[in-house]
Amino acid sequence: MIPIIACSIVAAGIAIERAWTLRRQTVAPRHLLADVLVQIEAGALTPEALNQLQLSSPLGQVLAAGIQQNPFGRDPMLRSIEATGIQVVHDLERYLSTLGSVAAIAPLLGLLGTVIGMIKVFSAIQLAGIGNAPALAGGISEASDYHRRWAKRGHSGTVLPSFSGSKNRRTCDRHATRCAEPC
Repeated sequence: MIPIIACSIVAAGIAIERAWTLRRQTVAPRHLLADVLVQIEAGALTPEALNQLQLSSPLGQVLAAGIQQNPFGRDPMLRSIEATGIQVVHDLERYLSTLGSVAAIAPLLGLLGTVIGMIKVFSAIQLAGIGNAPALAGGISEASDYHRRWAKRGHSGTVLPSFSGSKNRRTCDRHATRCAEPC
């Protein structure tokens, strides 16, 4: 039971960290692109402002990469945006493989606990016979307890990696399209 609880704690920690890190205002602030376009049109985008843009958010990193390549034409700029976007997506999907691994391990641990509980039931039958109900109930209770725990943790853990990954891809695709438009 302790390994299942440990898997639950790890999965919950990763889920909370990802939910905090992947907040919309942190990843892609609402008016960032519009503000950058205003600065470009006003000629107020200094190297310091570009550096600050790059450090502000993942979307800022992608925008700064494109702006730095703007003097060289559209194709180098788009390649730079794409390369930076790939790196940013990689950073945003950090820990999702660990979460997927925990979600895959938890059901197996629960199944192992179920098997151990059933072995105890059969051992009780062998030692005390079928007439000893308390001995049988203990093993059945342990088997069903493990089954209930892994079902709850394992199924909830499989949803989080796919949800977070698809959210990252949607956000990156939407902003990649918007970044390429003003060119």
